[in-house]
Amino acid sequence: MRFFAATAAALALGATWASASAGASSPVPAAHMRRLRSSAPSLVEREPPSRIVARQQNTSPTATLQATDDVQAQIVALAASDPIGAARMADSLENVYAYVNGGNPVGALISNDGDADAAESEQWPWNRGRNITYVNNAVAVPGTINGAAAPENEEGWTALPQLEGFDLNRTWVVKETATQPFYITSGWQQRASTIKRAVLVFPGKPRDSWKYASLVRNALNVAVANGVADGTTPVVVDDIIVISVAWLNQWDQQYGAALSTDLVFHGSTWQSGGYSRSPKLTTSVTTYEVLDAMMDWLFDTKNFPALTSVAVGGHSMGGQAAMRYSLLKKAKYYDDNMYFWIGNPGSWAWLTDSRPLANSSCDATYDSWQYGLGGNQTRVTKYARKDVVANRTAVTKRFEGRNVHYALALLDNGPGDTHCQALRQGGNHLDRGCQFIMAYGDAFPAKHTANFVANASHQDYAMLSANSTLQHLFADGYSTRNPNVTDLENPGDKVKNDTGPVKNPPPRAFATPVHKIISYALLGGSVAGVILAFLLLPCIFPANTAVLEQEAWEQEAKRKLL
Repeated sequence: MRFFAATAAALALGATWASASAGASSPVPAAHMRRLRSSAPSLVEREPPSRIVARQQNTSPTATLQATDDVQAQIVALAASDPIGAARMADSLENVYAYVNGGNPVGALISNDGDADAAESEQWPWNRGRNITYVNNAVAVPGTINGAAAPENEEGWTALPQLEGFDLNRTWVVKETATQPFYITSGWQQRASTIKRAVLVFPGKPRDSWKYASLVRNALNVAVANGVADGTTPVVVDDIIVISVAWLNQWDQQYGAALSTDLVFHGSTWQSGGYSRSPKLTTSVTTYEVLDAMMDWLFDTKNFPALTSVAVGGHSMGGQAAMRYSLLKKAKYYDDNMYFWIGNPGSWAWLTDSRPLANSSCDATYDSWQYGLGGNQTRVTKYARKDVVANRTAVTKRFEGRNVHYALALLDNGPGDTHCQALRQGGNHLDRGCQFIMAYGDAFPAKHTANFVANASHQDYAMLSANSTLQHLFADGYSTRNPNVTDLENPGDKVKNDTGPVKNPPPRAFATPVHKIISYALLGGSVAGVILAFLLLPCIFPANTAVLEQEAWEQEAKRKLL
């Protein structure tokens, strides 16, 4: 079915592009049309925004398309067989390429989306009429300053709330006495021997881990009720656990959500491998080390003997976290059984030093971590700094060999990350995602997929409950565990067990000309001192050969004989 859908999309694509190039559009009834709206003229009529200019002609669309239902359906279908072609077509939608003035179209956001109390008419079409059970989101209390809401860059939580259907674990020790709180499906201990799949979801920018645990559990209920995309993998609720790590920062610590033993990170650095600021440890811990420890725990057959796979995903800033962790993650024996889902990230860690757009205000930093692997590499998280410095190409090749799934909403032209470094990647969420995919050229990784969701904007639940997402979060690798990976070497690892020719030892730190001169001088001085001592000793202690002393000795000897 995928083949026939992709073929039909490809046949329709030529006619659609020809029509767009001629300035025509399909006469679709207004009731069935959802497009990106703006009072600004389309890109074919104006220059790109100030200071943002195209650097590579092949990234600039030759024509713009209106985001009608038919056009969106073609993009969705085309992605199955030609992800780069689909990305190119999506980037040609009106007000996408290099467009920085976008936002969520009026009516695109559905109130209470994904919550248990949402009316049936407010649910997404693919979730309706299925008698789906929804998990209520928790009510969390944000911190205040003098009774008023905290400014955006100082927002935090007064407590981690209890969540229906989940346990809040606050005793999991990562290192020394430091603990990392997380939400996990209730009753997992009783089902540990039969659990086949774990889904770890990142929170959004507000660090609302409870919300995303709830949304993924709701998406799981959709997968059970509707089935998944491949139509052959029956998903069983009790065989899957959902986990969401509760990352805490300095504001959560100030307002009361963080306990004294909880790991605390700075700002939003949790999504890029930031290091812990509290509690005091012998050495700090990065968020990626926490994730590694959790993956080790999940894949340990002593804990979960039936586990086949783990999915790691996130939307928006959670999508950034999933992307960057999948890029830098250390090699582990279970890597082929991990699946990464990246939904509408605000920015990406680019794999090369080229960018589709230019912005002179960040020429010196545009490729530094978290936006790339070049530039000032001391900014790379200490978790993987040695790997990136040692062999950046090996890091990207390792990433390309992993199970990675990109998910982009076709109406998401909101700006997201507005830093200069992000704007060089594209004008908005959809543009950046398309540009990242197109940057592969003709070498899109075989184990990666690109999925586009029609009639959705920057909406977490719409993305998490889309058919393609259900497949990647819950079904891929669900039934069978892949063989263990044998090549566990990381680019920055020290060489061990070298079976090649014996190499000359490298110069030591003390093998410098100055050190050599000093050592030779000490050796020569020691030899000269020994020789001089032997020459001077007879002078200092002369033999008893004086005539008078000898005569006196003889007379004394004769008297003793008498």
